[in-house]
Amino acid sequence: SVLDGRVIAIIIDRNPYGNAVIIETPLDNIKTEWLPHLQLPQIEPTIIIDPRNMCPEEVQTLDFDYNHRSLYLIYAHLKEPPNLQVGEKISCGQIIGAVGNTGKSTNPHLHFEVRIGPANATFDSMAKYDTRASILEMHNYCVWRLSNLFQLLDPMILLSLIE
Repeated sequence: SVLDGRVIAIIIDRNPYGNAVIIETPLDNIKTEWLPHLQLPQIEPTIIIDPRNMCPEEVQTLDFDYNHRSLYLIYAHLKEPPNLQVGEKISCGQIIGAVGNTGKSTNPHLHFEVRIGPANATFDSMAKYDTRASILEMHNYCVWRLSNLFQLLDPMILLSLIE
């Protein structure tokens, strides 16, 4: 793991991420001298999702903390399902999985994505582009990837700050 945090999602054999884990690190736990370098975007209104994405209507109330923000790091296409539990505390440097080729992947690699969003998010699972995906999994994917609640950050900026 790149940062200390808490597991907020375990994804097992679902497209596009395959086997994956998402770890939350509250902004309050980030070194204050890093914050200006991270180029954190302002909170923006949620975008209207293009209907061609076939996102389901809201199927659950999103119980996120909109008064605080966190960094969310996803490690995807892992070789095996993560041997972790939602809510588990993770330490920086802790091994969380091995590079794999699961999900919508054409070769072994680590898909590493950094997003910023409302604090205390959790997702049971998420999936898209798969007939096995439940409505809840597709909804979670749309919230995570398409809604603008979780905005992308350049992972190279974060990695350049790690000592």
